[in-house]
Amino acid sequence: MTTFDEELRSAEYKMRQAFEALVKYLDRPDSNPPDIKLHRRLADDLTLATARYVMHVSKLKPSSD
Repeated sequence: MTTFDEELRSAEYKMRQAFEALVKYLDRPDSNPPDIKLHRRLADDLTLATARYVMHVSKLKPSSD
């Protein structure tokens, strides 16, 4: 069974991976033609990963200092 901290770190990792994949696509050489379906999928992957990460972050309780 995974802990909340592990789930949060996993969600953050997936979000960062999705972001890096989209940036890699956007930084492709001009000689590579655009692939609209790939661009849309990468953007959708990032949107979903970000939403999952935000959901986990929203469950965090503020520390009582």
